[in-house]
Amino acid sequence: MIGCYFGIILLSAQSLFSNSSSGQSTTYTIGILLSAISAFFIAVIFVATNKLKQVHYTIITFYLSITTAFVSLIMMFLQYAILDGRIPFEKLSAKIWLMLLAASILNYLGISFLTKSNQLGSPVTVAIILYI
Repeated sequence: MIGCYFGIILLSAQSLFSNSSSGQSTTYTIGILLSAISAFFIAVIFVATNKLKQVHYTIITFYLSITTAFVSLIMMFLQYAILDGRIPFEKLSAKIWLMLLAASILNYLGISFLTKSNQLGSPVTVAIILYI
């Protein structure tokens, strides 16, 4: 895991220490930090899911969906209503709604397959295959 974080630093070092404007540099640094934090969270999830072999994978996916829906509602309210001062989903076409539905279905299938593979295989092997 330390090697992965070292790799992130090496890959991003050129842009991180370049002479770009301060706003771009700050945004880029925040993006790198968020991706490093999410990589840590994903590693913890992989190991935890592997330890939950006795629980059916659809139960794990169900609780993930419920938690995600609740947290997403809070984040949408904070982002749109408070920070942006507008209503989410205003003026979305039928094509966008269809794309959102398709993305949701594919996301559910991907998470379900990933959860089952984490229960059946080694978290290390699943993580390597995921990022190939």
